[in-house]
Amino acid sequence: MKLIDYLPQVLKEIYEFKVLCDTGDKEIEKLKYGIDDIFKEMFVYTAGNEGLTRLENILNLTVPADDDIDFRRFQILTKLNGSERNLIKKIQIIVGDDFDVDYYWSEYRLSVKLPLKNKKYLDAVKQMLDETVPLNLIIEAVLKYNTYGMIKDKKLTYGALRNNTYKQIREEEL
Repeated sequence: MKLIDYLPQVLKEIYEFKVLCDTGDKEIEKLKYGIDDIFKEMFVYTAGNEGLTRLENILNLTVPADDDIDFRRFQILTKLNGSERNLIKKIQIIVGDDFDVDYYWSEYRLSVKLPLKNKKYLDAVKQMLDETVPLNLIIEAVLKYNTYGMIKDKKLTYGALRNNTYKQIREEEL
């Protein structure tokens, strides 16, 4: 709807009112686009550089100048969903202190490795990670299987392990 439509018929024919209403219509269009832009800047998923900078300042995040917008969004969402310390505390509640957490930022991947003694908690950790970690991050929760180095460190001999299958040696606590 245009501003001129709100005027009485007598005023619609006057040149000055036509020019005034046309100018007003242009300003209202600019205002509509400005409101849309402000609305987009308020939310992490639609924010541009200005909105992300504002959120980074609020959350005390320092971001290198060469980071792309997707990675900046990821950092903000991670901070809003809980910091690394909170994630580690949540895992500690489930399994204790024996686990490894690795971040692969360039691949948008989070890896959590549990020892074999915590095998029964693996599903609970996966579920907690699904609920906690931002959706654009690939979650990998796996078990740390026995390796040759671990067997060597425990000074287990081939004779001591001969009654076990390969699967038992690899997947059971020694």
